[in-house]
This record gives sequence, C-alpha cells and structure tokens, in this order.
Amino acid sequence: MYFQDGIEVPVELTHIRESTPHPILSDDNQKVVFFRQDESDINSINIDGSHVQTLITNRLLPEFLNQENAQAFVPGTHLLLFNTYECESQEARPLCAIGLSRVDTDTGEIKKLVAPGKPGQYNYDGNFKVSPNGKMVSVVSSGHIDLISLDGKIISRNIMTYTPSMPIELFPAQGWQTDSNGLVMAIPASIHYGVAYAHPSFTVWRYSLDDKKAVQIPLDDVPPMYVMSGCGGTIDISPDGNWILYVHGTEQELPGYYLGNLRTGHTKPYGPLVCPGNPTWSPDSKQFIYADKLGFIDKPPIQIDGIPMGWIDADHFMYLPQFAAEELKFRVAEIHGEIILSYYLGPYLLLIKPK
Repeated sequence: MYFQDGIEVPVELTHIRESTPHPILSDDNQKVVFFRQDESDINSINIDGSHVQTLITNRLLPEFLNQENAQAFVPGTHLLLFNTYECESQEARPLCAIGLSRVDTDTGEIKKLVAPGKPGQYNYDGNFKVSPNGKMVSVVSSGHIDLISLDGKIISRNIMTYTPSMPIELFPAQGWQTDSNGLVMAIPASIHYGVAYAHPSFTVWRYSLDDKKAVQIPLDDVPPMYVMSGCGGTIDISPDGNWILYVHGTEQELPGYYLGNLRTGHTKPYGPLVCPGNPTWSPDSKQFIYADKLGFIDKPPIQIDGIPMGWIDADHFMYLPQFAAEELKFRVAEIHGEIILSYYLGPYLLLIKPK
C-alpha cells in the first residue's frame, strides 16, 4: 500500500500482501486505517509511513464481513467509529451481539459508545451513520433507531421503531441531510421475509431534529423493494437527503430503478435493474454511478466503457475499463455535461481523494 501526494514520490506504507484492499483515509488525508491480510485487527499509519500502530485486536469478525462499511472516520477528525461483534460461532451467518466503539487513531484511546445487545442477525454494511457535522451518530438496533452523541450519550431514543422481519431480518437504510438537521430512513415494512417470500417493501421517512418527529414520504405509492438474485437491497439516499434511488417491481412488472424526490414525494422510473448495480451518489447529489452507467436526476443515463469504482469529487470518478489489459489500469472519468473524458491513473490504484 502506497500514499502519493500529487506528483510527489509515492511513500510505501505496507509491504506486499500485508494489507487488505480497503484502506480508509481521514478527511485531512493524514491518517490511513487498514486491515492486515487474514486478520481482523484494525491498524493505522500516518501518510509519511510513521506511527504505525494496531488499534484494535482480537475481535470476533465473521470472515465475510464487509469491513469497509463497518468502520468510519468522524468527519474532520482522526476519531474512528467501528462496530464490534461478539458472535456465537465463526460459521457462516452466526448470531452476533453488535456494539459500537470509538478509537482515537492518534493516541489509541478507545471508548465504548454502545454496549453489545442481544445476539441476533446483523447488517453487512454496519449499523451506524455519522452526521456530516461529526456531532451525532444514528444507530440501528433490531426494531429501532437511536441518536447518540460522540460520547455515547442518548440524544433521542427510538426516533423510529419497526417490527423486525422473520426468519431473515431486513435492516433500514439511512442517510443524513447535509446540514445534519435530520436524516432519511428507509424502514422495512414486511414482517415476513425469506427465500419463499415475495420481494419485501420499505417505507421512507424523514426525521427532523427541530421537532423530533418522523414524517413518512409517500413516493407515489411506489415503495422501495429488496430484490434478491444477486442484486442485493438497492436503496441509495443522496448525501443531501433530497433524492433516493431504489428498486421496485411487481408480479406483472420486472424490477427496475426508480428515482424519488424526497422533498415532493414524486417518483419516476429510471431504467431496468442491472445486477450488480451498486449505485453511489456524487458528493453534490446531482448524479450517480451504477453498473456501467452515469445517471442524472434530470436526464437519461450515459453509458460508461467500464465499471465505476467510486467518486473522487462531484466531477470525477474512478472506473475500471471493461476490456482492461492483463495489468489492471484504473481510469479517472471527468464529467463535462454529457461528455466524459478519461485518463489512466496507473495500476492497482484503489483510492483517491481531493486535497
């Protein structure tokens, strides 16, 4: 793993095969968190290669856990929030008691924010979202969502409650508004879900910190749905909390993408479902990447000659060309209206952030 600042010489941070391909970079581009291969320890290092330390050791983590989404830096700080898992076994789909803790990646100091609860199923994407101002965290537990402070104190308990589905539990999707004054939640509406059941639906709500109330957003009676067959639960809320991209379908209608306006509640079909789609909104909430396309809130999508890998800023994203050579070469796509320019970054680059 290397860190390169502009055109400066890259600094080697870890040796070959020593780290996983999902490093996390702090907002100020000074601290990197990574996971050593075949280990569940959380490690950190400065971008100049100094101050290497193991922050968290001996955690029980299922091997298939998406570690990238179960940890997140608090915006504007070197504080890292992370889920802990006390699992009943290390087999596939174990029952785990989920907790939430905070670690200072400079000092190594750890503080427990939410104690592990009753063992149960868990969300592969983690159970928390940090507000953009870095002062609050929304935490999903089975059947309810709470707001807590960065010290673990309850700000609002049960801002939303629901009945967990059985035998397979579905989990809410969350998205904070840019001003941190509220959040949007897609809540499971189906209480029965499993292989033999139809696609379960969700209801969408906006919670306001001003009046501490949650109001349902109707979405023209075209609710988001969880679609199996390798597509996953495609519900993606824009960073400003004003838009939602989701999947809907019926017995008579094949599942497809819908774009919902969370201010008015109006929706419109956006295109056929592509598996895997993995949609991700741009930082300015005006466009999104999914499958092999660049989508917009106000016009049809544009085809991309590859697979999007993530946003750099509102006008640039990385992607892997569809017909890449033997050596992986990622490209940067630069958006100019309906024209996309691109250029090579070099091999194996997985993460880039603006200064």
